[in-house]
Amino acid sequence: SFPEIEKTIDIRIDSHGIRLDVYVEDDMGKVYDIEMQCEKGKDSALPKRSRYYQGQIDLELLPPGMPYEILNPQYVIFICTFDLFGKGLPIYTFRNRCLERNDLELGDETTKIFLNCKGDSKELDPDIRSFLRYVDGHTPEGQFTEDVAEEVKRVKEHKETRREYMKLTALLAQERREGIEQGREEGVNVFYSSSLGCKKESPQAAYNAVCGDSCYYYSHSMVEGGLLVMSYTIRLM
Repeated sequence: SFPEIEKTIDIRIDSHGIRLDVYVEDDMGKVYDIEMQCEKGKDSALPKRSRYYQGQIDLELLPPGMPYEILNPQYVIFICTFDLFGKGLPIYTFRNRCLERNDLELGDETTKIFLNCKGDSKELDPDIRSFLRYVDGHTPEGQFTEDVAEEVKRVKEHKETRREYMKLTALLAQERREGIEQGREEGVNVFYSSSLGCKKESPQAAYNAVCGDSCYYYSHSMVEGGLLVMSYTIRLM
């Protein structure tokens, strides 16, 4: 199906809603959430965010009264401009396995993938390698990454898209002011940490997380890059 950009899942009024950067379901019924992440935040924030996203997507996928076995295979993919786990790998893939038998998978058909733009390996698919290097600031290499670069260039020159992101930044700033005025300091901290991956005392980091140059422009190439990762992931299954 056609990718949904900034898909919102807000099922319960008393729960924490989420906004997915890119959401897509393929012809085989597999569901993918693709996120761009420019700020690391606290050590456990991103892994637990991936856990929460998968749970919320499951709630969206399973209608009331339907059996659990109809749940779609699901992939949450984070394209990171940093090495979240510090092991130097370009791709970290996680599935639920038995601790006593490492070859025994749970079979819940959930996968979390973290791409590290700082990592490199010649064993990677050439297009994925060039895409990660491009997001890390290197010159485009190969037709795919050159096409992505052209799309980024087009978006940079698109005034209406720029305006939309500036509006989002203004809304975030307003929410912060209102939160402070009402004494909801803890709520503001949680919002910035979970949603933006930075502290509220760091407005520049918050700006970069929402519409700074690196995240802003690369997020528009994320559909192409994310779909590429999807196809690569399917080949590994």
